Amino acid sequence: MIKQLPKVLMILSSLGLIYTNTVAQWSTASLQAPRSKLAAAAAGNRIVFAGGIGLITIPPGVAEVYNTTTNLVSNNSSWNPGRNWLCGAGVGNRALFAGGVNDWILTVYDNVNLYNATTSSWSATNLSVARAYLAGAGTGKKVLFGGGYSSNTNICYSDVDIFDTLSNSWSTSNLSIARKSLAAAGTNNTIVFAGGVNNAGTALSTVDIYDVTTGTWTTGNLSVARYDLCATAVGDRILFAGGTTTSGALSNRVDIFNTTTGLWTIDSLTVARTQLSAGSAGNFAFFAGGRISGTTASNVVNIFNNSDSTWTTSSLVTSRYQAAAAGTNNKFAIAGGLNSSGSPLSSIEVYTITNTGQLEIGNAPLSFDIYPTLADNQLTIKSNIEDSRLEIYSVEGKKVLNFNIERGQELSLDISTFAKGLYIVQLGNSSKKFVKQ
Repeated sequence: MIKQLPKVLMILSSLGLIYTNTVAQWSTASLQAPRSKLAAAAAGNRIVFAGGIGLITIPPGVAEVYNTTTNLVSNNSSWNPGRNWLCGAGVGNRALFAGGVNDWILTVYDNVNLYNATTSSWSATNLSVARAYLAGAGTGKKVLFGGGYSSNTNICYSDVDIFDTLSNSWSTSNLSIARKSLAAAGTNNTIVFAGGVNNAGTALSTVDIYDVTTGTWTTGNLSVARYDLCATAVGDRILFAGGTTTSGALSNRVDIFNTTTGLWTIDSLTVARTQLSAGSAGNFAFFAGGRISGTTASNVVNIFNNSDSTWTTSSLVTSRYQAAAAGTNNKFAIAGGLNSSGSPLSSIEVYTITNTGQLEIGNAPLSFDIYPTLADNQLTIKSNIEDSRLEIYSVEGKKVLNFNIERGQELSLDISTFAKGLYIVQLGNSSKKFVKQ
């Protein structure tokens, strides 16, 4: 959702011309067995999918490593104990998978499995407290796992386990409120835990913000209290999306925390859903799948472009929820989950960005001028490009105006009937387009 502004055609940057020709494609791969309630984390150029459970099986102790460079999936791990509702988090060349539960034998685990992408090897360690339904994230030299729940004790936890990747050592801390089914993400030496549900079944808006550099905590609040939300970080922003409220309503809210300014903004997914999956690649954050009602799964993928704060949508081949996702380099991947029939899936769907969509070409000789940058009723456009087509789009992608324009021509446009908001002007010929934002 774009916030209401004065009636204005806003040009966001004076960097010059930007050639946009975003090209992306979906491809598929496969897990070694269908399963849901698994976890994912990125390490170097790899995305690791670990744990989970099939339809009627004991949770297998398996992990698949997807190499984003070779596009190959390796089933190179068999570790115990197998568990679901575990948590994955990555930083640098490390991916860690912590906690989890095996409901078949009523056991909750403190196990942590560490994957090193440089050596393609695994090692093991432990959390301070056994728990599942926890959240984790990494940035800088730290990986944090916080919150969670144990069916053995029937309580939620506020415990935070902090792994230092330089010293390979652990320390502990606490969230401000004990809770499970929360979400976390990290960037810019900041890790944020948000949302969740407490022992009483009340959805929480609580936010705990950890400064990796100083080791200190601050708190805040989401705009909507909810659990089973997802989170990812792109650039200096951390985004929390979707989830379930205390009443059971599904949310489309996106809360965005800017780690540089410390400010929050809000936005919206196109479809309200819970138990969705998130990850980031390049300048893009992806929010994929989720449950939209009952056991009905969604195939919607909402994609946030951190460069210009715009959204686009795409679709998964297979609708799913309770899946796992992560991104690294130019690829986002989502794996496993349940379909609308409640059957676990083995497919991995990979979104590859083959062009960033924002290739700046500076002060190129071919250009056009737009003024004023903040307009109410009248807008002037002067073209220095060969005779071509000029188009104006709303930020949602709806074309609101188009016409031919000649090189050297100066046009005064009446925009008094335009709705309030942000617009994009495109000018180009059949072979390429120029966008000044």
